[in-house]
Amino acid sequence: MTDDIPPLEWTLAVDAVPDRGIPVVVVATDAERASVAKALSLLSLAQLKFAGRAVHLAGGRYRLTGQITAELEQACVITLDPVPARIDCALDVEFRPDAMATPLAEVDVELDEASEIEPIVKGRLETGRVVYETLAAALEPYPRKPGEAIDEMLAAPKGADTAKANPFAVLAKLKPKS
Repeated sequence: MTDDIPPLEWTLAVDAVPDRGIPVVVVATDAERASVAKALSLLSLAQLKFAGRAVHLAGGRYRLTGQITAELEQACVITLDPVPARIDCALDVEFRPDAMATPLAEVDVELDEASEIEPIVKGRLETGRVVYETLAAALEPYPRKPGEAIDEMLAAPKGADTAKANPFAVLAKLKPKS
């Protein structure tokens, strides 16, 4: 995947969003799921869906809220076996026409503001990119099969001498005996 082509090219034209808002429901196709799975190094992505609402706000701003659901498999970091997972996470994003032009120091953001701020690009809300980034952030960074622990992998083999080795023991053997 290249940086300029997102795996989900879902967009919503701002002209299509009335003041009262509209429901937004998008289900990924087989090709889109394969593209996302490859981009996120998933073993499989059986389902990916966004269901929410887009609302027109004052000042040419828009808010997209909803729920992302996904059924997927990641590789266990210990055994590389498939680890099934279900992602169910909220999305709350505000799109602004000037989000890219305004330096962060000048953005007036309240501390309790729950939504992210994204730019409106060429009159469109890039919903697919936002869904993809939110899904990527929701993934388990170190998935493990139930019952697998890294401690077992680091343990000494059975029958190994577990007494703490003296780092100078090898040097003591080289010292001439008098």
